[in-house]
Amino acid sequence: MKRNQWAISVCVLAVLASSAWGQEWTRFRGPDGQGKGAAAQLPVQWRETDIAWKTKLPGEGHSSPVLWGHRVFVTTWDKERGEGGVMALDGSTGRILWQQSYPLGRSRLHRDNSYASCTPAVNQESVFVSWLDGDRLVLVALGHDGQQKWTRDYGRVQGQHGIGGSPVLYRGLVILTQEQWEENNDDLQSRWLGVDQVDGAIRWELPRRNGKTSYGTPSLFTDASGRAQLIFTSQAHGITAIDPAQGKVLWEISDCFKDRTVASPVVAGDLIVGTAGGGGLGRTLVIVKSGRSGEPPKLLYATDKKGQIPYVPSTIAIGDRLYLFQDRGNISCWDLPTGRTVWSESIKARFYGSPVAIGDMLYCVTLKGELVIIKAGDEFQLLAVNPLGEACQTTPAVANNRLYVRTLSSLVCVSGTRLSKRTAVR
Repeated sequence: MKRNQWAISVCVLAVLASSAWGQEWTRFRGPDGQGKGAAAQLPVQWRETDIAWKTKLPGEGHSSPVLWGHRVFVTTWDKERGEGGVMALDGSTGRILWQQSYPLGRSRLHRDNSYASCTPAVNQESVFVSWLDGDRLVLVALGHDGQQKWTRDYGRVQGQHGIGGSPVLYRGLVILTQEQWEENNDDLQSRWLGVDQVDGAIRWELPRRNGKTSYGTPSLFTDASGRAQLIFTSQAHGITAIDPAQGKVLWEISDCFKDRTVASPVVAGDLIVGTAGGGGLGRTLVIVKSGRSGEPPKLLYATDKKGQIPYVPSTIAIGDRLYLFQDRGNISCWDLPTGRTVWSESIKARFYGSPVAIGDMLYCVTLKGELVIIKAGDEFQLLAVNPLGEACQTTPAVANNRLYVRTLSSLVCVSGTRLSKRTAVR
């Protein structure tokens, strides 16, 4: 082979390798928080050989995995040691590459919550993990090699059920929520924070009213004018859009939620979807047309449609259809602009995890630990219910032509390429 031909071949291989590992799943529900990923030929009904690997984790938790390149990052909680853990795994083999442990003080948590509930956020240089250490909100930054870069304590949190919102990254900032429970705030004020990725120093702070602590993770989108908007939902402020670079409120529709917001907001074009509820049931769903420069937001509708609105799971939008996986097993499809129910069906399942979409296929994990797959469309089509073998409250991640699902104490990888044999990592 001539030198030029060899050089071209090397470049082609490099491009192919880059493409194979080029997808990143950088935060809860993917890069923009909308739960949409790309993967070719993922199996619908699993066989033994579809499981690329399954790795037992040294602890339990409800956080979802994130990925950068060939590394998967996840957090855990070791009850016996009282330690939170951060670890990286090889995305192709499931081998644990490194793990770091952090002693955490005891906190007041809901029985279904965990010290490892907040999903990490990752970029090309660092992985960021938020913890509740006793009553303190702590953020840790580590390199991809597992070496700690810094840790910051942002002060007390007085909450009813612990914390659950995950960090979000934007142009050199880590964005966090630090909300205080209205009935037990001990003169502490809620706030949203933008802190520096390099050292954790606070770059902006937005004071917020105390209320029923929210547990959703904000979603990022760019409006038609090219302006970035970071969308929050909360009982205290309704639906809020802020400038993520400066922490300034762009627009807000307050007083649209009487109850707690647990699910994360969803963006579909210029429409924003928010939900709230309590007692294990969703009670209100709100659709807002986002504000633009010189144009205020508009409340399109609010509904309390019983039995269909999720409380913990986030919704997902595909085109002008909104899909809802309700906590107690009802799955429904709505016409997004009007709120009309296209179809609604119940299955024998309960959901805490949120759905993700790969093309026109929707994947959502039940509390029992079964991956439910339906086809998006104007008719209900249940395609498969695949057992994971353990309880699960998390949301899948999609990258590198693979689906990654974290159960209570394991991480499972399902491959879109048929394997000759199953690889299990214990």
